[in-house]
Amino acid sequence: MSQPVHPFRDLGFRRLPPAEMALRAADFHQELDRRRSVRAFSRDPVPRELVEQAVRAAGTAPSGAHHQPWTFLVQCG
Repeated sequence: MSQPVHPFRDLGFRRLPPAEMALRAADFHQELDRRRSVRAFSRDPVPRELVEQAVRAAGTAPSGAHHQPWTFLVQCG
């Protein structure tokens, strides 16, 4: 009997030793702990193509039940 053909490709993940996972988790936490919200916006215009690309990228974010209930508003001018 032949092996089933899977449409997925192997992403080549490798399991890390527990000590390495702990170190990476701590580094990740430190990185996230340094983030801050910035609410100072530039008045410089942004090319429409960049805005459209950002919206396309944002629309691929995971959502509950894969419904993508996103609404994007762009202020022009």
